[in-house]
Amino acid sequence: MYRTVSMLIMNHTPGYLHIVLCILLLAGEGCTLLTPEESASSLTGSWQWERSAGGFTGWIWTADSLDYTPSIAFLPGNRYIFYQDDHALHTGNYRLKSLDKQTVLLTFDFQQEAFAWPSRKGWSLMLLRDTRARTLGDSLLLLIDPCIDCYTHRFRRIR
Repeated sequence: MYRTVSMLIMNHTPGYLHIVLCILLLAGEGCTLLTPEESASSLTGSWQWERSAGGFTGWIWTADSLDYTPSIAFLPGNRYIFYQDDHALHTGNYRLKSLDKQTVLLTFDFQQEAFAWPSRKGWSLMLLRDTRARTLGDSLLLLIDPCIDCYTHRFRRIR
């Protein structure tokens, strides 16, 4: 296909224009979005929180910052479960919308703007209802708050 298109471009366009058209053709091929089904498939499984970083001061929170272990399970049928120390804390549905080749908009169905895991210490893991999700390989998941001074949360696949 590329050979046919490039031959047509080269035979019917003047000078440098054929180079520009070829570049645009190839660039467009590399910009395919993940479908929501592909994204849901890569999210499916259980993920344990490792750390969060962000805020105005660039704080980094790790497991030592919390008095519990948060995790999330993404289930078939666009269902999720938030866990605290292996106990189900909240369950619901989620929606996905492709943003680019690696990132989807992940929308949880909770009513409030954010969900916070209860904590007896000062800091609590909090996820916004609308967040960006990006998987890195099969083992890492980033949940990225969609604001300038918010957090990026890193989870590792556990099942």
